[in-house]
Amino acid sequence: HASEKSSLSQADAQLDSLTSNATSVLSALRTQSASLKGVQRKLLDFTHTLGLSDTVMRIIESRQFWDKVILYGGMLLTIWLLWFVFVHLRRPVDEAEAL
Repeated sequence: HASEKSSLSQADAQLDSLTSNATSVLSALRTQSASLKGVQRKLLDFTHTLGLSDTVMRIIESRQFWDKVILYGGMLLTIWLLWFVFVHLRRPVDEAEAL
């Protein structure tokens, strides 16, 4: 009974540590996101100062959109492929297919 209590206490401490780490990582990501948004604003101001046209800016933003589409499409395709392979490798071989 005492070992179970000790084990539960250790698990609770580890979960608290994990939660604390996750919170600090999330906080760091939010800070980085805010910094990157500021950098993006400054970069846009700088490019406008250099005289890049609005059409060039739209092309860049459109490219970013399609890059995201390709990235997420590739992720979904990879997940589907892994699922497909997993399902078909686990399926038992029938007697007729073995011949």
